[in-house]
Amino acid sequence: MCVKQDDQMQSSTAVVNSTSRARVLAVFLPACGFTALMILLVLAFAWTLSKPGTGFFGSYLVLGSVLLVPASLIAVVVFGLALPRGNRLLGVAPIVVAIGAMSLWAVTWVTQWPLDVRFAASESDFQAVVEQIDPAALQHLVADGWGDPVAVPRRIGTYEISNASVVHGGVIFYEAHGNFFDDAGFAYLPQGPTDDLANGGFESPQWRHLRGPWYSWTASW
Repeated sequence: MCVKQDDQMQSSTAVVNSTSRARVLAVFLPACGFTALMILLVLAFAWTLSKPGTGFFGSYLVLGSVLLVPASLIAVVVFGLALPRGNRLLGVAPIVVAIGAMSLWAVTWVTQWPLDVRFAASESDFQAVVEQIDPAALQHLVADGWGDPVAVPRRIGTYEISNASVVHGGVIFYEAHGNFFDDAGFAYLPQGPTDDLANGGFESPQWRHLRGPWYSWTASW
């Protein structure tokens, strides 16, 4: 009789353990999936910010980051609370990763470090292009401080360049993917940007100093 009761208890315990494991997996695996989504989102966000402009895709990615990152964090916390009481610690890992991913997203947005890092890897190539530009191009500047477009490689460093122009005091490079409906790129301006660079096709330029004589910019057209 006792043997039969022991067998029943062991069988019940096995069923409970099996159910508990299934519940843990049913909650923990989706939580990990949400965490992985946030990590991929942050990486994609960082890649988008490594360009001088966000572009069409980047504009939606910024919005998606704002909405999905906190939503994913909330989902992971909920998943963690849904775990059986004895397995709550399993919910800590994805929550910690989620908080870390969200913190990295915030730091990336505030500091714009991807652009600094990526341009630093391409700076020597841009410098080489500037040094090879025909000095005669500087003699064809018109009254607004802009000259004719100059031939440059289609790819400079890790960036795709659509065209470039000599301007008073330096060279303006247009990054091929631009800034959504506007233009964006880089500028070699040893004396810094000046107000006279703005014109009908280069309206309200916004400058960001990168390093040395180099700047990134966005402008309307």
